[in-house]
Amino acid sequence: MPWFYLAAANGFYHSDLHADAIPPGAKGIGDELHAQLLQGQADGLCIQPGADGLPVLVPRSALAPTVPQKISRAQGRAALFRAGLWPQVLAYVAAIEDPADQFEADNALNHTTDWERQSPFLKRSAQHLGLTEAEMDQLFITASQIVP
Repeated sequence: MPWFYLAAANGFYHSDLHADAIPPGAKGIGDELHAQLLQGQADGLCIQPGADGLPVLVPRSALAPTVPQKISRAQGRAALFRAGLWPQVLAYVAAIEDPADQFEADNALNHTTDWERQSPFLKRSAQHLGLTEAEMDQLFITASQIVP
């Protein structure tokens, strides 16, 4: 079999091109399957690893959305409002006793241009609100789709 597929890289390797550089764990696939996958991709489908580690075609809608690492403040505020979390966020910031910490929280919440997914303030806020990483990811995905 000249074609190989490595699920971890979601990539193809050809024995004539890559010879000794085909990574361990790459699985051999036939020319026919490779051609079907490329045609499916040309038809608007996506190639992704199947449960058995071999490539499969899936509709774009079946792919997990990418979590943006940055959203605008307006998008973040709108997403929190739509999720019913805005009052809790305001209460959390108001309850911060240390003046320096409250200043930083207010600055992050109200005066930055963008919100970063890995922001220490956002992480503390999420923890205080009892939000999981997956819930924070979903808030960022939702926020990224809001056009303020």
